Amino acid sequence: ASASYTWTEDSASAINDGIISMSGGPRNRWTAYKTPNPSDWLQLDFPSPVTVGRMEICFWADDGGVRVPQSYKILNWNGNQWADVNERSRNPQQPTLLTSNEVTIDPVKTTRLRLILVHSQQGPCGVTEWMVWNK
Repeated sequence: ASASYTWTEDSASAINDGIISMSGGPRNRWTAYKTPNPSDWLQLDFPSPVTVGRMEICFWADDGGVRVPQSYKILNWNGNQWADVNERSRNPQQPTLLTSNEVTIDPVKTTRLRLILVHSQQGPCGVTEWMVWNK
């Protein structure tokens, strides 16, 4: 896992460690706390191509300096460039804390996924887990 920006006390690798803590709790999260950017990205790289059809994103927030994002979108690496995935469903529709944000997409075979997170006006966002499955 990698990110365009990461707060010094957090880690992008925490987004796929199997530990979910959406508010407080153990420090297994990535945040963009104090980022200068209006949006940031998180990326998952796979050692060989995988087919992805469903994912869950668990956001992390502390109601202080880190909030749920205003919005997000998912891109896949098509071998030459980043391309939007074709979403079939999103539940809930808006990014939500204390629940998994599930996205079903037309299956794509890829070696990389990127999550673009648009920060809210109240502060930058955080993610505790990003899980991906074939279906």
